[in-house]
Amino acid sequence: MNRILGILSLILSINIYAGTPTLLNLTESDATKVLNDVNTSFVPTTVSGASSLGTIFGFQIGAVGGLSDAPNIKSLTSSAGGQKFDQLPILNALIQLHGPFGLGVDVNILPIDVGDFKYDYFNLGLKWTFTDVFTAIPFNIKLKLDFASGELQYTETESSLTSKVTLQSDIQQYSLVFSKKLIFIEPYFGLGYVNADSTIKYSGTASILSFATSYNKSDSDLNIFGGIELDLFVMRLGFEYGSVFGNSRLIGKLSFGF
Repeated sequence: MNRILGILSLILSINIYAGTPTLLNLTESDATKVLNDVNTSFVPTTVSGASSLGTIFGFQIGAVGGLSDAPNIKSLTSSAGGQKFDQLPILNALIQLHGPFGLGVDVNILPIDVGDFKYDYFNLGLKWTFTDVFTAIPFNIKLKLDFASGELQYTETESSLTSKVTLQSDIQQYSLVFSKKLIFIEPYFGLGYVNADSTIKYSGTASILSFATSYNKSDSDLNIFGGIELDLFVMRLGFEYGSVFGNSRLIGKLSFGF
């Protein structure tokens, strides 16, 4: 697990630390748009269908990665004359466990702390494939509850002015997933209701917000997603497309287990 976290941390830190968005003098409307873009990347997923990993017990470990659209950050960074960010990366380690009666738990995690750049993501998911109990239903249905927390910190420098910027969100998602396993292929479709409590704040001399030093926003949206999962014996591959907070995202999974 430590090796997986190390590799993922290196990939994401290279991707983001090579350039961070230039966000200056944001209005309240601008700040709301930035938080929506960030929250699109923070909404949790395991890129999985509704079926259980095993009848009695199942275990899976791997990684989830992809990209989410960030049109608002792109527009704001372009107007500020900084590096353009039209997409945000999604990357974390994944652990899934399944027990009897379709009950399961999963964890998404990725902590990074490199110089002035910090990224910390954690999600705990509780799930129940209740069609493992009510077997008369000819397809799989999963109920899922996620508790996620994501934080991004970096240093913004403009001329001789410098500020430490923090983007942080606490997210709850209530979702329902439908799927049908066809030998080793499992197409799935899901709906999730997402609540996000988000903050953008800064400390320093570079003015990130034009109206305050911090801004908090609570928002909710419907997460519509679908994909396909391939069960290749001990290896699983998954691909998922979704739309939430007005932005689309494309995510993949590579995992191993039994």
